[in-house]
Amino acid sequence: MSGFIWWILVGAAGGWLAGYVKNKDSKLDFGDVVVGVVGALVGGVVFTLVSPILSIGGLLGEVLSAFVGSMIVLWVFERYLRAR
Repeated sequence: MSGFIWWILVGAAGGWLAGYVKNKDSKLDFGDVVVGVVGALVGGVVFTLVSPILSIGGLLGEVLSAFVGSMIVLWVFERYLRAR
C-alpha cells in the first residue's frame, strides 16, 4: 500500500513540474495529479526501455521519469485536441 501512495506522490510532483513548465502556473490542481500519475506510468515504461542509456535512480530518477512521462502525456493530449 505504501508503494502505491509513493507512486501517487511522485506522480503528483512530476505532474506539477510538467504543468509548471507548460503553463507557468505554480498551483497544484487535480488535473496535474492525474496527468502526473499517468505520466509516471508512461515515464516508467519509457525509462525502462532506455534504461541502459539513462540510469538515474532514487527519488530524483523517479520524479524525472514522472516529469518526462507527464510531458509526453500532455503533448499527446494536445495533439488529440487539435485534431478534433
